[in-house]
Amino acid sequence: AMDASISFLLETYPHLLLIPPVPRDDDTKKKSSTFATCLDHVTSVPSRVTNALQVLLQFSSSLLRNCINKNVYNSVSELADLLGAANDDLASLALDALANLAIPPALHKQQAPEMH
Repeated sequence: AMDASISFLLETYPHLLLIPPVPRDDDTKKKSSTFATCLDHVTSVPSRVTNALQVLLQFSSSLLRNCINKNVYNSVSELADLLGAANDDLASLALDALANLAIPPALHKQQAPEMH
């Protein structure tokens, strides 16, 4: 549901990005090649959209930081696209989520607790 929400927001508000999204072979829907080319495009994105994306990215980052099985995360391509976001906070949160995806899970979370 989170990856669908992020994809929906990126498709609905393509001016979130300063560069076009990377074309992918597995795309079933053709992504919009529209992106922000001027300040008017950037300011046309409602603040509620950037706030919603910030919440989704913060949750994704927290989830990835604390999970053990990161193989099932489906939003890597959306996070990569958001690295080119016009909003610096969104780009930073996307980078943080990608970093948490790349960090191996903490070993203490995989071990059974000691019984005394």
